[in-house]
Amino acid sequence: MQKNEFNRAEENFQAQNFHSALNHYYNAKMAQPGFYEATMYLGDCYYAMEVMDSAILYFEEAAKMYPDL
Repeated sequence: MQKNEFNRAEENFQAQNFHSALNHYYNAKMAQPGFYEATMYLGDCYYAMEVMDSAILYFEEAAKMYPDL
């Protein structure tokens, strides 16, 4: 499920359907909580929608999961 959700999220993000992409990235993250890419891209979605507080939260969470970012 995680891979399908992530792929759907990517398609939606590329099409600038950020709300839909958020849902799919979130589902991918919930399916595998350590999936830092989904967490980082949640931040990208919020950034694209200019919701900076949420973007920063997810970017910081991703950085903690994968400090070499």
